[in-house]
Parts: sequence; structure tokens; C-alpha cells
Amino acid sequence: MLNNGRILGLYTPHAVDEIRHRDYKHFSNNIEQAIKNEQKKIQEEIADLQRTIDKLISNNSKDYSTYICYPFTIERCGTEILVMESKFDINKIGDIYVYTIRNNKIGELYFDEKSEGKIYIVDIVLNGCYQRYGIASKMVKLMEDTIKPYGYKRVIGWLSPVDAPRRNEIENFWQKNGYKIKADYIYKDLDKNPYIIGHK
Repeated sequence: MLNNGRILGLYTPHAVDEIRHRDYKHFSNNIEQAIKNEQKKIQEEIADLQRTIDKLISNNSKDYSTYICYPFTIERCGTEILVMESKFDINKIGDIYVYTIRNNKIGELYFDEKSEGKIYIVDIVLNGCYQRYGIASKMVKLMEDTIKPYGYKRVIGWLSPVDAPRRNEIENFWQKNGYKIKADYIYKDLDKNPYIIGHK
């Protein structure tokens, strides 16, 4: 899915292997410095990726997926770099995908046009070990930022009966992200001024 990762400033699995072999002898001599070097490289990759995103947006192109890179500290594996991909096609169907930098997909958010001016959240899924780190909230935010330039004013969705045992937790999640709840119906009115991804 991220075969063009190097173009966007990301490591492909092959590139990671190259770096690992290239730097191994330096790691054995000074592990602490090696870790700092790797962290610096990661920050440079993130900055390079953001510059690419800004360039695509400044050209007003809608022919590209939008990629955003986030560093998360995951308790079980230290600092993990996650890449979020946003797509919204001509059929008014959208997806937010979340990958690790090793190209493992760990989350998805599906949405489509319910009616004119409204977007419907079909489903949101996130791997259990990546929950409670704010990742799902960033997925929702990226979805909102993706649709605003198209003039959508409201996001709606339904609370599934399947999730009844976790109802309070799920309601808290949506309310934390600015959504209102009425019975089994969730909704949020977006800002009047369209927000372009990558710009404040």
C-alpha cells in the first residue's frame, strides 16, 4: 500500500533493512548514540513527509492520497511511528488507514456521503493493543479535515447495538471528539470555513 513510501519520505521495508545492516557496527560501539541518531532520522522523515504533503496541497491537487506521520509511544514497543492515509474518491467513499512504519495495517475508518452536505461514518476499527493512545481520535480528525474542503457541513453516525456492553466508553469517545449524541445517533457540525489539511 505504501510502495511510494520513499518518495513521501518514509522507509520502505527494504530501506529499513539496508539501514539496519549499514549501521549495525556503529550500534555495537555506542548504543545510546545510535538510538539518538535513529530518533533524529525519524524526526527528519516526519518533517520531510510534512513538506511533501504541504507541496501537494499548495498545488491544489486532489489526485493524491494524503499521508500524515505521527510518533506514538506504545508501552509494549516503545516509540512507534504510525502513518495515516486518507482517501476520498469520486464515488464519495472515503477511508482512513493506519499503518506502522513496517507497513502493518492496524486501523481503519470508513465513511461515505449519506446525503448532500453530510458524511456518514460507516465503521471505525483499531487493533486492541494500539487503543487508548489517542490514535482513533486522530483518525476521526483526519477524516474531518479530509472532507471539509469538499464543503461537507455535518458528520453523522449510529451507535451499534453490538457495542452495548461498551456503550458508556464509546459515548465518551465521541463526546470527547466534539460529537453530540441523541439516542443511538451521533453527529457533529463542522466549521463553516473549510480547513485544508496541513494548514492552520
